[in-house]
Amino acid sequence: MIDVGQFFNQSARQAGEAHDVGGPVVLVNTGFTDPTRGDSRAYTAIARELAQQHKGRYIYIHGDMLEVLYPGEKMPNLVERYCRDNDIIPDIYLSLGFGSQSLDFMRRNRVFHVTEINEKISNFNWNGLVAHDITKEVLKQEGALFRENYPETQGRFLIGAHIIHGSGNKLGLRNQTCADGLFNLARNHEPATLFLCGTRRTQSLTLNRLSAALKQLAIDNGKDIEIITYDMKKHRQKGTVEPDGFNPYKGLIAEADVSVAPAGSYSILSECVTGGKQVLVSELGWASASQITSFIWRGYGMALDKVSPNKPFKPKNIGYVSITAQIADKVWHHYQKYRRKNPRPQRSKMPKVA
Repeated sequence: MIDVGQFFNQSARQAGEAHDVGGPVVLVNTGFTDPTRGDSRAYTAIARELAQQHKGRYIYIHGDMLEVLYPGEKMPNLVERYCRDNDIIPDIYLSLGFGSQSLDFMRRNRVFHVTEINEKISNFNWNGLVAHDITKEVLKQEGALFRENYPETQGRFLIGAHIIHGSGNKLGLRNQTCADGLFNLARNHEPATLFLCGTRRTQSLTLNRLSAALKQLAIDNGKDIEIITYDMKKHRQKGTVEPDGFNPYKGLIAEADVSVAPAGSYSILSECVTGGKQVLVSELGWASASQITSFIWRGYGMALDKVSPNKPFKPKNIGYVSITAQIADKVWHHYQKYRRKNPRPQRSKMPKVA
Protein backbone atom coordinates (compact mmCIF):
# COMPACT_ATOMS: atom_id res chain seq x y z
CA MET A 1 0.00 0.00 0.00
CA ILE A 2 1.35 3.45 -0.98
CA ASP A 3 1.85 6.00 1.78
CA VAL A 4 -0.17 8.75 0.10
CA GLY A 5 1.13 11.54 2.32
CA GLN A 6 4.76 10.59 1.89
CA PHE A 7 4.41 10.16 -1.88
CA PHE A 8 2.82 13.55 -2.49
CA ASN A 9 4.98 15.40 0.03
CA GLN A 10 8.01 14.15 -1.89
CA SER A 11 6.47 15.41 -5.15
CA ALA A 12 5.83 18.76 -3.50
CA ARG A 13 9.43 19.10 -2.30
CA GLN A 14 10.65 18.41 -5.84
CA ALA A 15 8.28 21.07 -7.14
CA GLY A 16 9.52 23.58 -4.61
CA GLU A 17 13.10 22.92 -5.63
CA ALA A 18 12.19 23.47 -9.28
CA HIS A 19 10.54 26.79 -8.36
CA ASP A 20 13.73 27.96 -6.70
CA VAL A 21 15.78 27.39 -9.86
CA GLY A 22 13.26 29.10 -12.11
CA GLY A 23 11.19 26.19 -13.49
CA PRO A 24 7.40 26.58 -13.32
CA VAL A 25 5.36 24.68 -10.76
CA VAL A 26 2.05 23.43 -12.16
CA LEU A 27 -0.47 22.30 -9.56
CA VAL A 28 -3.26 19.97 -10.77
CA ASN A 29 -6.28 19.57 -8.51
CA THR A 30 -9.02 17.23 -9.75
CA GLY A 31 -11.12 17.63 -6.61
CA PHE A 32 -13.37 14.62 -6.07
CA THR A 33 -13.72 13.99 -9.80
CA ASP A 34 -13.15 10.40 -10.89
CA PRO A 35 -9.38 10.15 -11.66
CA THR A 36 -10.17 7.90 -14.66
CA ARG A 37 -12.40 10.56 -16.24
CA GLY A 38 -11.09 12.08 -19.46
CA ASP A 39 -10.98 15.60 -17.99
CA SER A 40 -8.88 14.42 -15.04
CA ARG A 41 -6.37 12.63 -17.25
CA ALA A 42 -6.25 15.57 -19.67
CA TYR A 43 -5.46 18.11 -16.95
CA THR A 44 -2.65 15.91 -15.69
CA ALA A 45 -1.30 15.48 -19.24
CA ILE A 46 -1.34 19.25 -19.84
CA ALA A 47 0.49 19.82 -16.56
CA ARG A 48 3.08 17.16 -17.42
CA GLU A 49 3.60 18.71 -20.86
CA LEU A 50 4.06 22.20 -19.38
CA ALA A 51 6.58 20.91 -16.85
CA GLN A 52 8.56 18.99 -19.48
CA GLN A 53 8.60 21.84 -21.99
CA HIS A 54 9.72 24.45 -19.47
CA LYS A 55 11.94 22.38 -17.14
CA GLY A 56 9.58 22.60 -14.19
CA ARG A 57 7.54 20.21 -12.05
CA TYR A 58 3.89 19.31 -11.81
CA ILE A 59 2.05 18.18 -8.70
CA TYR A 60 -1.16 16.18 -8.72
CA ILE A 61 -3.60 16.42 -5.82
CA HIS A 62 -7.05 14.92 -5.34
CA GLY A 63 -9.80 15.53 -2.80
CA ASP A 64 -9.51 12.05 -1.30
CA MET A 65 -5.77 12.47 -0.87
CA LEU A 66 -6.18 15.81 0.89
CA GLU A 67 -8.74 14.36 3.28
CA VAL A 68 -6.28 11.60 4.17
CA LEU A 69 -3.54 14.14 4.81
CA TYR A 70 -5.78 16.51 6.79
CA PRO A 71 -8.60 14.57 8.46
CA GLY A 72 -11.33 16.80 9.82
CA GLU A 73 -10.10 19.89 7.96
CA LYS A 74 -12.73 21.95 6.16
CA MET A 75 -12.55 21.62 2.39
CA PRO A 76 -11.94 25.32 1.54
CA ASN A 77 -8.67 25.20 3.49
CA LEU A 78 -7.20 21.99 2.14
CA VAL A 79 -5.37 23.23 -0.96
CA GLU A 80 -3.91 26.24 0.84
CA ARG A 81 -2.94 24.05 3.79
CA TYR A 82 -1.18 21.60 1.48
CA CYS A 83 0.74 24.38 -0.31
CA ARG A 84 1.78 26.03 2.94
CA ASP A 85 2.90 22.81 4.57
CA ASN A 86 5.10 22.05 1.58
CA ASP A 87 6.28 25.63 0.95
CA ILE A 88 4.77 25.74 -2.53
CA ILE A 89 3.36 28.64 -4.48
CA PRO A 90 2.31 27.27 -7.88
CA ASP A 91 2.81 29.31 -11.01
CA ILE A 92 -0.13 27.65 -12.79
CA TYR A 93 -3.12 26.05 -11.08
CA LEU A 94 -5.34 23.69 -13.10
CA SER A 95 -8.43 22.72 -11.12
CA LEU A 96 -11.50 20.53 -11.46
CA GLY A 97 -14.14 19.74 -8.88
CA PHE A 98 -13.77 22.28 -6.08
CA GLY A 99 -11.81 24.68 -8.30
CA SER A 100 -13.22 27.73 -6.55
CA GLN A 101 -11.60 26.71 -3.27
CA SER A 102 -8.54 28.63 -2.06
CA LEU A 103 -9.11 31.38 -4.62
CA ASP A 104 -8.00 34.05 -2.15
CA PHE A 105 -4.72 32.22 -1.68
CA MET A 106 -4.23 31.97 -5.44
CA ARG A 107 -5.08 35.63 -6.03
CA ARG A 108 -2.79 36.87 -3.26
CA ASN A 109 0.10 34.99 -4.78
CA ARG A 110 -0.83 35.87 -8.37
CA VAL A 111 -1.24 32.31 -9.54
CA PHE A 112 -2.54 31.78 -13.09
CA HIS A 113 -5.70 29.76 -12.54
CA VAL A 114 -7.46 27.63 -15.21
CA THR A 115 -10.84 26.20 -14.20
CA GLU A 116 -12.57 25.35 -17.49
CA ILE A 117 -13.35 21.73 -18.32
CA ASN A 118 -11.42 19.97 -21.08
CA GLU A 119 -13.73 20.88 -23.97
CA LYS A 120 -13.43 24.60 -23.16
CA ILE A 121 -9.67 24.53 -22.65
CA SER A 122 -9.39 22.83 -26.02
CA ASN A 123 -11.41 25.61 -27.62
CA PHE A 124 -8.07 27.42 -27.78
CA ASN A 125 -7.59 25.08 -30.76
CA TRP A 126 -11.09 24.30 -32.00
CA ASN A 127 -11.00 21.25 -34.26
CA GLY A 128 -13.18 18.66 -32.61
CA LEU A 129 -10.36 17.30 -30.42
CA VAL A 130 -9.49 17.67 -26.74
CA ALA A 131 -6.41 16.97 -24.64
CA HIS A 132 -5.62 13.48 -23.34
CA ASP A 133 -2.78 11.43 -21.85
CA ILE A 134 -2.20 8.82 -24.57
CA THR A 135 1.28 9.01 -26.09
CA LYS A 136 2.95 6.81 -28.71
CA GLU A 137 4.90 5.11 -25.93
CA VAL A 138 1.69 4.37 -24.00
CA LEU A 139 0.11 2.84 -27.11
CA LYS A 140 3.11 0.58 -27.64
CA GLN A 141 3.10 -0.63 -24.03
CA GLU A 142 -0.66 -1.07 -23.75
CA GLY A 143 -0.88 -2.77 -27.14
CA ALA A 144 1.57 -5.44 -26.00
CA LEU A 145 -0.43 -5.97 -22.80
CA PHE A 146 -3.65 -6.26 -24.80
CA ARG A 147 -2.18 -9.00 -27.01
CA GLU A 148 -0.99 -10.82 -23.90
CA ASN A 149 -4.40 -10.64 -22.19
CA TYR A 150 -6.56 -11.28 -25.27
CA PRO A 151 -4.60 -13.72 -27.46
CA GLU A 152 -7.85 -14.97 -28.99
CA THR A 153 -8.15 -11.72 -30.97
CA GLN A 154 -4.98 -12.41 -32.97
CA GLY A 155 -5.54 -13.29 -36.62
CA ARG A 156 -9.06 -11.84 -36.58
CA PHE A 157 -10.30 -8.45 -37.79
CA LEU A 158 -10.54 -6.50 -34.53
CA ILE A 159 -13.21 -3.81 -34.07
CA GLY A 160 -12.82 -1.78 -30.90
CA ALA A 161 -16.27 -0.44 -30.08
CA HIS A 162 -16.31 1.98 -27.15
CA ILE A 163 -19.84 2.11 -25.78
CA ILE A 164 -21.66 4.57 -23.53
CA HIS A 165 -25.38 4.49 -24.35
CA GLY A 166 -25.44 1.74 -26.98
CA SER A 167 -28.06 3.49 -29.09
CA GLY A 168 -28.17 6.33 -31.56
CA ASN A 169 -30.63 8.56 -29.75
CA LYS A 170 -31.96 9.50 -26.33
CA LEU A 171 -35.31 7.74 -26.75
CA GLY A 172 -35.70 4.78 -24.41
CA LEU A 173 -33.26 1.89 -24.02
CA ARG A 174 -33.30 0.70 -27.64
CA ASN A 175 -29.92 -0.71 -28.69
CA GLN A 176 -30.69 -1.88 -32.20
CA THR A 177 -29.47 1.29 -33.93
CA CYS A 178 -25.92 0.75 -32.69
CA ALA A 179 -26.11 -3.04 -33.14
CA ASP A 180 -27.05 -2.74 -36.81
CA GLY A 181 -24.16 -0.39 -37.53
CA LEU A 182 -21.60 -2.57 -35.74
CA PHE A 183 -22.88 -5.71 -37.45
CA ASN A 184 -22.73 -4.07 -40.89
CA LEU A 185 -19.12 -3.17 -40.15
CA ALA A 186 -18.14 -6.67 -38.98
CA ARG A 187 -20.05 -8.82 -41.47
CA ASN A 188 -17.62 -8.14 -44.34
CA HIS A 189 -14.47 -8.86 -42.33
CA GLU A 190 -14.78 -12.51 -41.29
CA PRO A 191 -13.38 -13.80 -39.07
CA ALA A 192 -14.04 -10.72 -36.98
CA THR A 193 -14.01 -9.83 -33.29
CA LEU A 194 -16.28 -7.10 -31.95
CA PHE A 195 -14.79 -5.92 -28.67
CA LEU A 196 -17.41 -3.93 -26.73
CA CYS A 197 -15.50 -1.76 -24.27
CA GLY A 198 -17.56 -0.07 -21.59
CA THR A 199 -16.65 3.19 -19.87
CA ARG A 200 -17.16 4.48 -16.34
CA ARG A 201 -20.56 5.81 -17.59
CA THR A 202 -21.74 2.62 -19.31
CA GLN A 203 -24.49 0.62 -17.66
CA SER A 204 -24.06 -3.16 -17.48
CA LEU A 205 -27.57 -3.60 -18.89
CA THR A 206 -26.58 -1.58 -21.97
CA LEU A 207 -23.60 -3.83 -22.70
CA ASN A 208 -25.60 -6.99 -22.08
CA ARG A 209 -28.38 -5.96 -24.44
CA LEU A 210 -26.01 -4.82 -27.16
CA SER A 211 -23.92 -8.00 -26.90
CA ALA A 212 -27.05 -10.18 -27.09
CA ALA A 213 -28.34 -8.30 -30.15
CA LEU A 214 -25.01 -8.68 -31.96
CA LYS A 215 -24.70 -12.38 -31.15
CA GLN A 216 -28.20 -12.98 -32.50
CA LEU A 217 -27.42 -11.05 -35.70
CA ALA A 218 -24.28 -13.16 -36.21
CA ILE A 219 -26.24 -16.41 -35.70
CA ASP A 220 -29.15 -15.36 -37.92
CA ASN A 221 -26.79 -14.42 -40.76
CA GLY A 222 -24.29 -17.28 -40.32
CA LYS A 223 -21.33 -14.96 -39.73
CA ASP A 224 -18.06 -15.76 -37.92
CA ILE A 225 -18.19 -12.81 -35.54
CA GLU A 226 -16.94 -13.18 -31.97
CA ILE A 227 -18.26 -10.79 -29.29
CA ILE A 228 -16.08 -9.82 -26.31
CA THR A 229 -17.42 -7.49 -23.62
CA TYR A 230 -15.48 -5.49 -21.04
CA ASP A 231 -17.71 -4.02 -18.33
CA MET A 232 -15.69 -1.44 -16.40
CA LYS A 233 -18.26 -1.27 -13.62
CA LYS A 234 -17.75 -4.98 -12.93
CA HIS A 235 -13.96 -4.70 -13.06
CA ARG A 236 -13.37 -2.09 -10.41
CA GLN A 237 -11.74 -2.71 -7.08
CA LYS A 238 -14.31 -2.64 -4.34
CA GLY A 239 -14.80 0.86 -2.94
CA THR A 240 -12.48 2.50 -5.50
CA VAL A 241 -12.47 3.74 -9.09
CA GLU A 242 -9.35 1.74 -9.96
CA PRO A 243 -9.63 -1.16 -12.44
CA ASP A 244 -9.41 -4.64 -10.97
CA GLY A 245 -6.89 -6.33 -13.23
CA PHE A 246 -6.04 -5.31 -16.80
CA ASN A 247 -8.01 -2.44 -18.34
CA PRO A 248 -8.03 -3.05 -22.11
CA TYR A 249 -9.11 0.47 -23.12
CA LYS A 250 -5.80 1.94 -24.32
CA GLY A 251 -4.50 -1.36 -25.66
CA LEU A 252 -7.68 -1.77 -27.70
CA ILE A 253 -7.08 1.63 -29.31
CA ALA A 254 -3.56 0.52 -30.22
CA GLU A 255 -4.54 -2.89 -31.61
CA ALA A 256 -7.93 -2.35 -33.27
CA ASP A 257 -8.19 -2.49 -37.05
CA VAL A 258 -11.10 -0.07 -36.68
CA SER A 259 -12.17 1.99 -33.65
CA VAL A 260 -15.77 3.01 -33.03
CA ALA A 261 -16.22 5.87 -30.58
CA PRO A 262 -19.36 7.47 -29.10
CA ALA A 263 -20.16 11.00 -30.20
CA GLY A 264 -21.01 11.97 -26.62
CA SER A 265 -17.41 11.69 -25.40
CA TYR A 266 -14.89 14.09 -26.91
CA SER A 267 -12.20 12.44 -24.79
CA ILE A 268 -12.81 8.97 -26.27
CA LEU A 269 -12.98 10.38 -29.81
CA SER A 270 -9.70 12.24 -29.31
CA GLU A 271 -8.01 9.23 -27.73
CA CYS A 272 -9.14 6.87 -30.50
CA VAL A 273 -7.52 8.95 -33.25
CA THR A 274 -4.15 8.34 -31.61
CA GLY A 275 -4.45 4.83 -33.07
CA GLY A 276 -3.58 6.32 -36.45
CA LYS A 277 -6.79 5.41 -38.31
CA GLN A 278 -10.02 7.19 -39.12
CA VAL A 279 -12.58 6.62 -36.37
CA LEU A 280 -16.21 5.62 -36.85
CA VAL A 281 -18.57 7.77 -34.79
CA SER A 282 -21.59 6.15 -33.12
CA GLU A 283 -24.41 7.38 -30.85
CA LEU A 284 -24.66 10.61 -32.84
CA GLY A 285 -27.83 11.78 -31.11
CA TRP A 286 -25.95 12.34 -27.84
CA ALA A 287 -23.48 15.03 -28.94
CA SER A 288 -22.98 18.63 -29.98
CA ALA A 289 -23.53 18.70 -33.74
CA SER A 290 -20.96 21.47 -34.28
CA GLN A 291 -18.03 19.67 -32.66
CA ILE A 292 -18.83 16.31 -34.27
CA THR A 293 -19.21 18.04 -37.66
CA SER A 294 -15.75 19.56 -37.20
CA PHE A 295 -14.29 16.18 -36.16
CA ILE A 296 -15.70 14.49 -39.28
CA TRP A 297 -15.00 17.39 -41.67
CA ARG A 298 -11.32 17.38 -40.73
CA GLY A 299 -11.06 13.73 -41.71
CA TYR A 300 -10.69 12.27 -38.23
CA GLY A 301 -13.83 10.18 -38.55
CA MET A 302 -17.08 9.32 -40.29
CA ALA A 303 -20.52 8.29 -39.06
CA LEU A 304 -20.96 4.60 -38.28
CA ASP A 305 -24.31 4.55 -40.07
CA LYS A 306 -22.54 5.51 -43.32
CA VAL A 307 -20.71 2.15 -43.46
CA SER A 308 -21.92 0.02 -46.36
CA PRO A 309 -23.30 -3.41 -45.42
CA ASN A 310 -22.20 -4.74 -48.83
CA LYS A 311 -18.43 -4.18 -48.89
CA PRO A 312 -15.47 -4.13 -46.47
CA PHE A 313 -14.72 -0.84 -44.74
CA LYS A 314 -11.16 0.44 -45.09
CA PRO A 315 -10.37 3.26 -42.64
CA LYS A 316 -8.04 6.00 -43.84
CA ASN A 317 -4.62 6.14 -42.24
CA ILE A 318 -4.26 9.50 -40.52
CA GLY A 319 -1.18 8.87 -38.36
CA TYR A 320 -0.86 9.62 -34.66
CA VAL A 321 -2.99 12.66 -33.83
CA SER A 322 -2.86 14.63 -30.58
CA ILE A 323 -3.31 18.30 -29.70
CA THR A 324 -2.29 18.00 -26.03
CA ALA A 325 1.08 19.69 -26.61
CA GLN A 326 -0.60 22.48 -28.61
CA ILE A 327 -3.07 23.10 -25.81
CA ALA A 328 -0.23 23.21 -23.28
CA ASP A 329 1.46 25.81 -25.52
CA LYS A 330 -1.71 27.90 -25.50
CA VAL A 331 -1.98 27.69 -21.72
CA TRP A 332 1.65 28.77 -21.46
CA HIS A 333 1.01 31.68 -23.85
CA HIS A 334 -1.89 32.91 -21.73
CA TYR A 335 0.13 32.36 -18.57
CA GLN A 336 2.91 34.60 -19.90
CA LYS A 337 0.41 37.34 -20.79
CA TYR A 338 -1.01 37.07 -17.27
CA ARG A 339 2.44 37.18 -15.68
CA ARG A 340 3.45 40.32 -17.59
CA LYS A 341 0.42 42.09 -16.15
CA ASN A 342 0.70 40.44 -12.73
CA PRO A 343 4.37 40.10 -11.73
CA ARG A 344 5.05 37.72 -8.87
CA PRO A 345 5.51 39.34 -5.43
CA GLN A 346 8.91 38.66 -3.89
CA ARG A 347 8.85 35.08 -2.62
CA SER A 348 9.49 34.46 1.05
CA LYS A 349 9.28 31.40 3.25
CA MET A 350 5.61 30.55 3.80
CA PRO A 351 4.55 30.07 7.40
CA LYS A 352 3.23 26.64 8.32
CA VAL A 353 -0.44 26.35 9.19
CA ALA A 354 -0.81 25.38 12.82
